[in-house]
Amino acid sequence: MASRKRNDSETDETPEAKRAARLEFQRQRAQEARLLAEARSEVFTHLRLWTVCPEKRCLRARACAGDAERCVRERWHPLVPREIKALLLKTFALMEDGYSHAEAARSAREEMRRHREAAARLDALDAQDAPAPAAPAAPAPVPAPPRSSAPQHGPRIRFL
Repeated sequence: MASRKRNDSETDETPEAKRAARLEFQRQRAQEARLLAEARSEVFTHLRLWTVCPEKRCLRARACAGDAERCVRERWHPLVPREIKALLLKTFALMEDGYSHAEAARSAREEMRRHREAAARLDALDAQDAPAPAAPAAPAPVPAPPRSSAPQHGPRIRFL
């Protein structure tokens, strides 16, 4: 009796089991997306991004009540400084590692302070190594416009 070789793509699961697994995966992804949107809305509310939001329901609720993804694109990226974003991301990462909110915020601020000091030291070293800037050249004299004998008038205005 000849046996058939199995592919890696073939499994012992029935089509119903595959369908159930796919539906479970889709359900989990939707749940994760909802949780992410809720978390972003909370952060945006805390940062008071609703004050610059064109959505009237956000202004009425005095909280982020609109589409969080749109808020990320239109308000979070262009309006929030990079340092604040980095501070928040570091705080969240520390909270996931088991730190309390206060400990995570304190540790994140301390790390950001160390990074700023290191950047300032590097900038100072670069300034020492850079050659002195050359003195700017004197601007060339501007020739005087030719004088005409006709009287000078301003621009012609047709409507007031």
